[in-house]
Amino acid sequence: MGSKRKNSLENQPTESTEERHERKRLKKEAKKRNSSSAGADREDDAVDANNNNDAHTDGTTTGQISPLFTKQNIKLTVSLLPIHLKNKEAAIHKAIAKSLLRYSHALKGVMLSFENVKILNNQHGSLVMELPHVHYSVTCTACLFRPAPGLTIQRGGICNSQFYSHLSIIVFKYFNASISAQELRQAGMEFDMNSEQWYRVSDEQFLELGKEIQFSVAQVHESGGLISIDGVDPVFLENE
Repeated sequence: MGSKRKNSLENQPTESTEERHERKRLKKEAKKRNSSSAGADREDDAVDANNNNDAHTDGTTTGQISPLFTKQNIKLTVSLLPIHLKNKEAAIHKAIAKSLLRYSHALKGVMLSFENVKILNNQHGSLVMELPHVHYSVTCTACLFRPAPGLTIQRGGICNSQFYSHLSIIVFKYFNASISAQELRQAGMEFDMNSEQWYRVSDEQFLELGKEIQFSVAQVHESGGLISIDGVDPVFLENE
């Protein structure tokens, strides 16, 4: 009995080192694909508008709230897995919502809100090659925050920390901004090492944390959908 089992094992083909490595690699890739698919299902597996190369405005401004804020009609493509087609309207709304508060190079701004979502082409989607996603062309009206060099943020900039090298500001309770020490000194301000505060030299008024400050946009930086603003020409706003 033992001899027969030994002979059976000896007759089995021997797996080489290269074959074993290749088998492990394929198994690892399959596991990774399955994990990605499962995670995508939990996230609706929809392409968000922020990374959508087809997202663009149609040139129609529906409302100019201020130089920093506009309402625009935009068109974008949203992709859904078949499992979400039973309620594609809700899935498309959720996909677009993922783009809120994220900078979009295509839209040249940050989408703050959206409404009036419409699915084009009689609500018919399209397939691309062998991929399972169904692609829908969609339009909606979006409120966009568009800071650009030269624009002035008159209200909404709150001082939240002060350093010898720069001033840190929170804009509209969400966006980060900073003003360098060089710009602050050019505006007639100095840093007091004892109190660790910036103050206006002309009347020795100190800038308190939580105080509102006006400034102009010099440059906007973006990383991973989040933006930060470099400011110039700071002005202390008097308490009302």
